[in-house]
Formats: sequence, structure tokens, C-alpha cells
Amino acid sequence: EGKVPEPEAFDDDDLEFASAIKNRWRRYVELMYKARLKAASEHIVALAEEGNRYLNRRAPWKAVKENRGEAAAILFNAFRCGAALVYMLKPLTPRSSQRFAEMMGIKNAEFSDDEPPRIDSGIRISKPSLVFRKLPKELVESLLDEGKREKLLAQVKEEVSKDRPEFLRF
Repeated sequence: EGKVPEPEAFDDDDLEFASAIKNRWRRYVELMYKARLKAASEHIVALAEEGNRYLNRRAPWKAVKENRGEAAAILFNAFRCGAALVYMLKPLTPRSSQRFAEMMGIKNAEFSDDEPPRIDSGIRISKPSLVFRKLPKELVESLLDEGKREKLLAQVKEEVSKDRPEFLRF
């Protein structure tokens, strides 16, 4: 329908996943306050993985045929997870996070250190579009090969250095 559904009721699995979102959010905030970006990033990835497992386990594409209320709860929870991920990504990848937020119709969700973004049903969701471009195969191969990677990094440094004033060159 192009909008966040109104959940009728949540079962134990839904409540457990909502709790997992909240716990991941709290731990992420705690790590960000300590400037532990790598560890905080790992919580972002872990939440995304939990969200994928939840969706695969709950299968809203099947539930919608049998119980629309159950499907609505699943999709609402999945959207809640997506919103938390958008806000978790914001300090690390602001432009990408903004594009995700626009697609999801999230403007200014309320949140705190203890509570992930509060999402209401009825939010209009835009048509999805690509946020990240696929890296060319040659670039990936160069990055994986240590010798090629060093050469590539030297080229990048040289290019960046050309555009800088003399006193800022390395």
C-alpha cells in the first residue's frame, strides 16, 4: 500500500525483536559516546543481520495471505528496525543515511539515548532507488591484491595532493 502498516497486535517473537532493536540501539549509543566507531559499526551490522533473520523467519509475504494483522506487525517491526539503522548510520555515512530516510519517509523521528526512533504507522514510503553503486570488479581486485593496492593508494595520494596548496601536500 506504500505506507507503514498499523499493527494490530504483537506476538512474543515480535516483542523479542523489538527488544533486540532497543538493546542494540542502547549499546550503539554507549559505544558512540566512547568514540568506539568500529564497535558501534559492528552493532549496526548485527542489527541489520537480526532484521534479516526476523524477516526470513516471519515471512510477511506468506503471512499477508493468511493473517493481514500478523503481516502488519511484522512489517511495522521491520520498518522500526530500518529506521533505527538509518539513525545509527547517520554519523558514519550522512548522505547515504539521508537518502534512506527520504525513501522511508522519515523526517524527524523522536529518539533518545535509551529509545530508538519512534515510528508511527501511516508514513508514506517512496519508491526504492539505489543508494550505493557497485564497485567495478577491477577496483575490488586491486584492493584485494596487496601490491596493486599500494600502487593504487599512491596514485590516489598523488591525485589528491595535486589539488592541494603546496603547504598541505604530503
